[in-house]
Amino acid sequence: MSDARLRHLERTCRDSGSVADEAAWLRERVRLGRLDPERLALAATLGHEASIAVLGEPPPRFRPDPFFARFGREALVRVALAIAELARAQVPAGDPEEGLLDHMLHALRTWCVEPIGSASPDELTGRGIMAAEERSDSTQPRFWALHITANACGLTATDEPHHYRPVEDFARRHLRLSRKALLFAARRDVAPWALRVEDPVAIRLGSLRSAVDALAAAWRQDRSTERLAAWLEGRQRAGRLQSERVRLAAALGHPAALLVRGQGPPTAFEPAALTAAAYAVPGGYDAQVRVALAAARFARSTAPGRRLEAVDLALRAGEAWLACPCEAHREEAAARWRDLNARRAATTTPTRRAVREALRWCVTSEADGRPNRYPAPDSRESAMERMERHLAAERRRSEPLPPGVEDDLPLFRSCQAACTNALTFAMQALEQRGHSPDAARERLRQALRDAVAPWALGLADVEA
Repeated sequence: MSDARLRHLERTCRDSGSVADEAAWLRERVRLGRLDPERLALAATLGHEASIAVLGEPPPRFRPDPFFARFGREALVRVALAIAELARAQVPAGDPEEGLLDHMLHALRTWCVEPIGSASPDELTGRGIMAAEERSDSTQPRFWALHITANACGLTATDEPHHYRPVEDFARRHLRLSRKALLFAARRDVAPWALRVEDPVAIRLGSLRSAVDALAAAWRQDRSTERLAAWLEGRQRAGRLQSERVRLAAALGHPAALLVRGQGPPTAFEPAALTAAAYAVPGGYDAQVRVALAAARFARSTAPGRRLEAVDLALRAGEAWLACPCEAHREEAAARWRDLNARRAATTTPTRRAVREALRWCVTSEADGRPNRYPAPDSRESAMERMERHLAAERRRSEPLPPGVEDDLPLFRSCQAACTNALTFAMQALEQRGHSPDAARERLRQALRDAVAPWALGLADVEA
């Protein structure tokens, strides 16, 4: 009889949409033990009218500290996520940082819906804040959207609600979003989850994933550049593709990546600029090593008839590390580098130099994939200058340096120099065979695009 009455009240509530009918349904669920009163109080704190009617008294004003203490971390993260979604809507389509914003939002949604086994969004906090500070300014909506979303990510890994304060403060003060608008968004996205009616975050996540699958199917039918760009853009929004990888592919002239980035034909090919784009890809120095080895492989292809056994062994050792970045493969690559270095008298050709430079990273590396803690530099300074300026600023503020920064500096220098020099020597190998500098640059870019862009965009297995 109780279940029949509960179903009747639910149907009445859904048909009428009135606050009184919804309150009657919620009251019966609480009476039968189907709804925790604390979850009812959570919804009431956000201004849910039917929940307030069931409680029979005005709820306390929403304040992050008591809210966090009473209802826990996930509830406050979901409120922060709702505000971050509003902030994202303030950023125009085609913005250069929309990929990073979407990636952070997806990480937050996934953490809320699938907390077990999902990556911690807190890992993106630093990337979001540095992107705002280094590649934006406070007059642009994306500056505040990045800060808001980054702080929402930080909230997932703290036992204190201090990360929430800038979320609300920046949204109200700088994006001109009223407190009423913020509470409405929180109530819309959090109250149904609190009352166990539905989970708007899970629905949004599922919708994005379904849309990406549909875009993938559409691209597989005609393989057009436009369809591929739409799929890549959808994967960015769903957090399946990092914006830095798209930026690297665009720097290599990949047509679909250029469409996603809203760019025209790629600019003049410069080794230092490409090195910086590879350096920005999170996940250690893998992208730089991959670009350097692709350049070295291309340089080797310019001398197909020559017997260069040491060079070929070195290339294979580096490529084996890419396939399996374990310590044994790194040591093998380091041994091949030392062998090439010992043959300096015979390494005067650009081809040999390109291969030797491509492997220089392995001699300095003490780990098989340290996290990349720093974003790419802007066009006004080199990556090395950017790193050293960061260290100098940290020292001036007398703050503790991030763990491992100084230890990583030799590896950083080695990877930067190795990648840039390998590209430079590969172009010289072409020029020695009669190509003009412009033609050499374009041929090298095409070779790198074919070798690196499919990996960067996650297409290597799809196109195989």
